[in-house]
Amino acid sequence: MTLHIGLIGATGKVGRQIIICSEKDQKLAIVWKLSSQSDRKNLPPVDVIIDFSSPLALQENLELAQKQKTPIVIGTTGLQTDQLKSLEIASSRIAIFWAPNFSIGIAALVHAIEILSPLLRENFTANITETHHIHKKDAPSGSALAFAKATLTGYPNLPPIESIRLEEIIGEHTISFLGQDEKITLSHEALSREVFAKGALQAAQFVLHKPPKLYGMKDLLH
Repeated sequence: MTLHIGLIGATGKVGRQIIICSEKDQKLAIVWKLSSQSDRKNLPPVDVIIDFSSPLALQENLELAQKQKTPIVIGTTGLQTDQLKSLEIASSRIAIFWAPNFSIGIAALVHAIEILSPLLRENFTANITETHHIHKKDAPSGSALAFAKATLTGYPNLPPIESIRLEEIIGEHTISFLGQDEKITLSHEALSREVFAKGALQAAQFVLHKPPKLYGMKDLLH
């Protein structure tokens, strides 16, 4: 059975990679491809929408998904508090899968940080560093924020985050727990944007036929 996809953000770095990955899989078909500014009128129905566009287009994209009664996978980062609230409101009507990073490795690291933090809080201080290409607009990255929030299982406050923008680096994230005589470091490096495209397509298949709710990478892992 073919999964019919509507793609928003088709001209972006991850959007282009999603197209390439879908063309390699006969069970995936992208029915329409839009940019952030494309007209959303008279679009044919699809099984799922994937959105890697812009925070400014979020509300319009959510309205489109609700109008078509279609689940939507959103990989847009840099969302503000009111936009995150919009996700929650819309998820009462349709299934929404939102993640700042669609890497399985990042999701596993977030889970590991949640486990480690209560064990280390008394004797270690936490610090986070994230490095991305110079074109990335939001800082800190969504993944770095996810790392920081994961520490709250043990620490009372969010740790400091250092954001570096350098050349064409796809994405590097590191969290360090520094004790008096020892240091624990967890890190992740994305070697290709294909990892994000594959994760988004996996999320699209996961969220299909799911009841209305806001899903994330933790749901995909479990």
